[in-house]
Amino acid sequence: MTKKSDQHKEGWEYINERLEKSYSLFDLRVDKVKNLRNQREMDMLVVDSKDAANVIALTENDEIIIIEQYRFGTKEWTLEFPGGLVEPGEDVQQACARELMEETGYQASYWTYLGKVPSNPVFINAHIHHFIAKGAVKVEDVSLDDGEQIVVHLFTKAEFLALIKRGGINHPHSLSAIFLSLSNFELNI
Repeated sequence: MTKKSDQHKEGWEYINERLEKSYSLFDLRVDKVKNLRNQREMDMLVVDSKDAANVIALTENDEIIIIEQYRFGTKEWTLEFPGGLVEPGEDVQQACARELMEETGYQASYWTYLGKVPSNPVFINAHIHHFIAKGAVKVEDVSLDDGEQIVVHLFTKAEFLALIKRGGINHPHSLSAIFLSLSNFELNI
């Protein structure tokens, strides 16, 4: 049985918010809040961003499409699932299909929504939506944004499982997609 903590949640009072700076991918916002537990006011930094979507895409031959992409935050190349930001007015599945096409040149026939998780609830207000797509076929060359360099890889399920076991997939959005796919019994590896 779970032991209850002696602590309880008092909550937060939002006093105001102000836009600190606007960037192309997100806005930087400062929320003035009061901690109702101790009555202290403080500024909390929030990255105000669009939602994103990514996809575990499987080819007609049941290979998993992985992209390798340089990430400036960690200054490392990562192996991850194709995905990106959802544009205003765009459906999340449409965004995911667009990103799959742009980043890999693949188009998929069968789509299943796996769910969404907060991108990083510590200081980002956006969510990442996860899909699995099956029957993907290569239909065109990649069409990358100016800030992207991507290498496309195809892995068998056995190779993919070995990659996970050795820590080769470490992008948190890809890891949450794997978890949701396994918990929904959509990815049988």
